[in-house]
Amino acid sequence: MGIASYLLEAGRFQEARSVILEIEEPFLKELMLRYLVESLAEAEQLSEALAVTHQIKNDTMHYIALAKIIRAKAKAGNFQEAQDLARQFSDPRRRASAISIVALAKAEAGRFEEALQLAREIELDFWRAFTLSDIAVMMAKNGHFQEAIQVAKGVQNVFSWDVALEEIALAQVKAGRLREAWQTVLEINDLEERVRTLLSMAEVLLGVEQEEIVLTDCPESEPESESDGK
Repeated sequence: MGIASYLLEAGRFQEARSVILEIEEPFLKELMLRYLVESLAEAEQLSEALAVTHQIKNDTMHYIALAKIIRAKAKAGNFQEAQDLARQFSDPRRRASAISIVALAKAEAGRFEEALQLAREIELDFWRAFTLSDIAVMMAKNGHFQEAIQVAKGVQNVFSWDVALEEIALAQVKAGRLREAWQTVLEINDLEERVRTLLSMAEVLLGVEQEEIVLTDCPESEPESESDGK
């Protein structure tokens, strides 16, 4: 294992693979093959990484390794290939998790409509709610506040809804949209979560220099005329 780890760190993947295949203990061999896949994926050698996954027999190890490739492909913008791999899982939980990875990568790339469409295909309620909530937060951080709120309010899981609205409110505060942030806070269902959000908003306001926040939703004061005070 020590030699294989050294070879992986040195980027000598073919040699590492040969050493790993000589390991007799099944679980250790599967574990090291997974590490090999992860190292290949990080080095953007995705075809080689995918080939190695076929040698992994343990279901959990195989899923973790393949998820790493899916994430790497999506991060590189190869969304269709990533989606095709994600949809191959027969287990609904693993398929949902893998599709979530691709949807969030699309959102990170600013492809929000595609991300939302893919997220809504997720079969399991928890993973769909989690993914939609995260996409809503990314939209808000990119200035798409109203669209983000609509997405968050469409989430069926109340906990995910509240968490998303908290992040959206904080993004609005940082953008100087205080009145909109207050309205967003009022949409939060859980009272404790609402209080925590207000405290977080206060921390943001206290922690940012006044000139760094442009109060876009507050009326500007009228300049004083020369006759004022006379």
